[in-house]
Amino acid sequence: MDCGETVVLAVLVDQVAARHRELAMRAAAGEGLPANLAEALWLLGGAETSPSMRELADRLRCDPSNATVLIGELERRGLVARAADVSDRRRRIVTVTEAGARVLDHMAAEVTAASPLRRLTDEQHAALMSTLTIASATD
Repeated sequence: MDCGETVVLAVLVDQVAARHRELAMRAAAGEGLPANLAEALWLLGGAETSPSMRELADRLRCDPSNATVLIGELERRGLVARAADVSDRRRRIVTVTEAGARVLDHMAAEVTAASPLRRLTDEQHAALMSTLTIASATD
């Protein structure tokens, strides 16, 4: 693949991701969540493991103090909970509560219903999932 194709592919992936973010933020607004809180909750919902505050700040591309404010507001709304990491008491991990999971389910349903990926066949979807899994792996 040459540089031009790589750039075009990256732009196309970004366009699909941007559309998904737009749909998720619209659904979150319907739940009374502003975009910054919705993005934090969305990232938490997609995490394979409960991230630390530092990891969440890195994913949000913000200062840890800003992530603390966002998580504090989500916690105040009952959407997440913070706790000490059992393996390292100095770390605080963030988990999604049942109420937060309900909001995430609503966001996911809205994204799925209007996703540009719904145009793909099952085979195309599986191939894209496999390809993006390989491409997104960290070295």
